[in-house]
Amino acid sequence: MKGGFVGKPRAKAHLKTTGRQNSTGGGGELSKDQLHDDSTNSNTPSSIIAPPNRPTNGLTDENFNGDVPSKDIMFNSPRFLGMRASSANLEQFSSELFEDLESLLKSPDSSIFSDESASNRITNSMSAANFAAASEMRENISLNLGKEIIGFIDKSNVLPEEESAEKLLEKRGPTEISLYSMSYQEENMMLKHFFKKLLPLLDAHPNSPWPDLALKYCDFDIARSCFISLACIHMYESRKGGNEYYQKGVAHINNTMDHLIRFISTDNLSTAEDEKKKQIHSLVILVLINVHILFAVLEKGKSSLSRFFFKVFASICQDQDFYGLLITNEKQRSLSVVLSWYDTVSAIVSPDCRLPYCLPSWYGSSSDNISTSKMMGCPGQIFKAMSKVCYLRHDVYNGADNTTPQMLTDYQNVKQLLVNYRDYVLFEDGDEEYAIRLKCAQCWSIAVWITLERVIRPFNYEINIRKLVHEFISIYGSMEPISPMVTQMVWPVYAIGCECKTAEERASLMTFMETLYRNAQMGTLFSLKEIVQQVWALQISQEEFLKQWLDSGVDYLPL
Repeated sequence: MKGGFVGKPRAKAHLKTTGRQNSTGGGGELSKDQLHDDSTNSNTPSSIIAPPNRPTNGLTDENFNGDVPSKDIMFNSPRFLGMRASSANLEQFSSELFEDLESLLKSPDSSIFSDESASNRITNSMSAANFAAASEMRENISLNLGKEIIGFIDKSNVLPEEESAEKLLEKRGPTEISLYSMSYQEENMMLKHFFKKLLPLLDAHPNSPWPDLALKYCDFDIARSCFISLACIHMYESRKGGNEYYQKGVAHINNTMDHLIRFISTDNLSTAEDEKKKQIHSLVILVLINVHILFAVLEKGKSSLSRFFFKVFASICQDQDFYGLLITNEKQRSLSVVLSWYDTVSAIVSPDCRLPYCLPSWYGSSSDNISTSKMMGCPGQIFKAMSKVCYLRHDVYNGADNTTPQMLTDYQNVKQLLVNYRDYVLFEDGDEEYAIRLKCAQCWSIAVWITLERVIRPFNYEINIRKLVHEFISIYGSMEPISPMVTQMVWPVYAIGCECKTAEERASLMTFMETLYRNAQMGTLFSLKEIVQQVWALQISQEEFLKQWLDSGVDYLPL
């Protein structure tokens, strides 16, 4: 691949907008049909952003024929090296452009996220006020973004050698072309694709709440950029549009990133009126973090900023006053539920066995109006078990003995939570039939159980995993693949796929992975199949492969 988003702005290069970009306040509640502007044009430079190579021939990998290649051949292939080079360039950008944001979490007032033992890992918190008020934040950071991005573009050779970012700026002259300007018809098409085609794929909620929150609390231009950025990258990934869609998608996500930085660096607010404004600022930050995670998932499922964003999300929601208000509103609470889902899945696949930043209570339970069960089909109780597995995994990775009586007791307790998956599925609940919801809960339970077996390695754990793999294949294979809840089972398919040993098991998972990609057409699903295939070919664990596939600081997001 030539390049990838990997979670941060790519190459806006100090381009100006049509005038709407510069407002920073919330724009009030807007209807979806207001997101049009006849004043924009479709003039777009075609060489500013180099998009990654898109998948060809569905999910066919011409280099994989079932034989086991050597590791040297696999990791020195042009395709693999190209992906590594792209991530290295973007990771350099991340460390340079966002060092000020990182300082917010390292300020003297910030005590969370220290490297404590698992038992004490989530006891401390930082308020949203402290987060927003960190004194180290560089003044006027938004004014410096253009120069920093230009410097990155020139250093990382995102542009062709003969075209520096500075030269492109000079060529535009007084009528600086906006990468994210488009005609009324084109914008209408993008928004229609987002609301009709893409939004139903992003979660299992029948009417996903976050776009309404974006329209209500975000600036008009930012809400528009949220929707269009995701639509553009999905149309590119699904081969419904060419390279210009990739370029426009990155330009719009840049716009939301600038806005996010401004909100994160807002000065401290102390009066009663300011307290309300601070709460709105926090909601805007959560909406924009959600959009950035989704963009990375759609592009190729790799991000070097996701871990930082999850820390920001957790620091905001650990403010008891803010979270107390959040849980009284179903739409707002859905943000904490979804970001907790993303955070936990990212943690359970991380090669360094990191811990989730979210609190287990944020998943909700089957009795709540909004919970992970409602948003994506996995009961909150199973997510709590997954969180416990993350802690056990973290401890073992850091040298804990997995054969101690306490470890075996923890194993039995978590295992019992997973065996009881039926208790977490209400008979009458939601739009999906009970049988579908029950099978989804069973599949998620199996995936977590297999991970638990891999961590603790009790007696006969290899036989246990084989049995669970076959159980998953039988249950998952009996479900309608276009069901919204089935579409959300990305990590379970990944977890089971990496444990397949026989030709029959692998054939079943290949069918599941190809069908999942065909129905959703997201970059993370293409990466999923590539990872699983190479785990099979190299006969190594998923963690071993991810350590080689991912650059330092980059996370994989099987969401």
